[in-house]
Amino acid sequence: MTFTFVTEKAGSTVIEQFPGRDVWDATRNWYRQSQTRPGRPLFDDHGANPVTGARNVWCRSGIDPKGVFYVVHIVATYVIHSVPRPE
Repeated sequence: MTFTFVTEKAGSTVIEQFPGRDVWDATRNWYRQSQTRPGRPLFDDHGANPVTGARNVWCRSGIDPKGVFYVVHIVATYVIHSVPRPE
């Protein structure tokens, strides 16, 4: 499955996609490969917290290695590989 990570950090938004068996596996891939250089989460090390009232959406926050706060929303995403783009 593919998960979309929408990260807000230092006034910028970065959108990235990572594969995973579940949200915890995808979050591990995000930590290893993200261009946002995420740091340790603020509250726990066990993945992400479900967003109340939304299905297949999680959230977490943390501090990167330079001390910059970030928040990331994670969305389970169905990816269609051959969508034509408008001209």
